Amino acid sequence: MVSMDFFTDWEGPWVTTDFALEISEVLGSKAFFERLSQYDDYLYFVERRKGYNAGDTLKLLAPFICVMGLDSKKLKALAENVRFVRDADAAMKILLRKYKPVVISTSYDQFLKTSAGKIGIQDRLHGTRMDVDRLSEYFDDRDREVASSLIEKISKLPEIKVDVENRTVNESATRTIDFLNDLFWGNSDFSKKIRRVMGEVVVIGGRKKLETLLAYEPKERIIAIGDSISDFEMLEWVRKRGLAVSFNGNEYALMNSSLAVISNSAFSEAAVVDAYLANGFDGLKEFLKLFEDKKWDELKDVVDEEIVEGLKCSETEYYLLEGSVGSDDKVDPKIVEKSKRMRKLVRGDAGKLG
Repeated sequence: MVSMDFFTDWEGPWVTTDFALEISEVLGSKAFFERLSQYDDYLYFVERRKGYNAGDTLKLLAPFICVMGLDSKKLKALAENVRFVRDADAAMKILLRKYKPVVISTSYDQFLKTSAGKIGIQDRLHGTRMDVDRLSEYFDDRDREVASSLIEKISKLPEIKVDVENRTVNESATRTIDFLNDLFWGNSDFSKKIRRVMGEVVVIGGRKKLETLLAYEPKERIIAIGDSISDFEMLEWVRKRGLAVSFNGNEYALMNSSLAVISNSAFSEAAVVDAYLANGFDGLKEFLKLFEDKKWDELKDVVDEEIVEGLKCSETEYYLLEGSVGSDDKVDPKIVEKSKRMRKLVRGDAGKLG
């Protein structure tokens, strides 16, 4: 029996908000989280630190949330300001008539559950678990002063720019990496408290995303949607067995996907889910050909009519990605550039993050 599940990331494919970035703005600086996110890319992709997973940025951020007094109630209130990808509500409601989404997101549970409920998803939600109210008790007023100073200092450090092809970083990044290495892995009392909190935060990113997917024991017509480095392993595994979809993805997502979706509308990914789960790769290929030829009436025989109507009003491009994971084949730089350009257009500042 063909499964009616589809697996998807949340921030990027369905919401434009990067909740961690929003939290950082409340803490005083978006640049603070941008540096942590860049450091995350470095630790996972360049240094390949043992035991470190893509998306563990939320471990790095968690101690600052706790020490600065952002309790669970405040996080949920901040999550009420979620911004969705255009047409996300309508597209998801159409999919929910026939299929069962499994949302596997690096975002904190407080955000995931609050935002997903707004478009009708009540269960099968897997996000990062952080008992912020209990973990806040590890810190005192003096720690808060230290954290406030650190947020300001980190915000002013040089950017870490990762060369994905060569797995290297820019020369000026060394100062930032050294500073953050000392902070997170050093021997100061504050560093020890940081690691204590980090050790109790369960991040759903990297390998954990794949493990969550595998717990559903998918067998036929497996489809997963992602957009960033934290989706790396999940997309890589699915690509070998089903359909791995990059939605306005960056290099990390594209290099492990079988289909690139570049769009300003969630109808574009809903169409792919519907075509593939209903009729497999044959249905997907038929959809892509009809879409390319703009045969709207015939498309309605392949995917839901409402989805087709939504696609007509969108800016959407699809690209089947050749080659296999780990091969010498590389994603066409023009596709990478188009995808990243749309990513920034749709998500704003969040589109710059890995």
